[in-house]
Amino acid sequence: MAAKKTSIAKKTSAAKKTKQADDGALPKIGKPAERALASIGVARLEQVAKLTEQELSALHGMGPKAIGILREALKARGKTPRAK
Repeated sequence: MAAKKTSIAKKTSAAKKTKQADDGALPKIGKPAERALASIGVARLEQVAKLTEQELSALHGMGPKAIGILREALKARGKTPRAK
């Protein structure tokens, strides 16, 4: 019975991630990274694609884990961060 609940929870979580990616919202990256993006007016994944990874890493609160999560979210949508 417990395995069945876990399976349902995983499917629900995957569905939420898909919906989140479809609507262009930022993935879960942590509050400091969210605040860092908000400080430069970035609220959507499409806006992140206009920045380079170097620009992202220069933001206070944006660490390698958050950049990796953003990179993967962009990749899932067929996009990449802007080149240098």
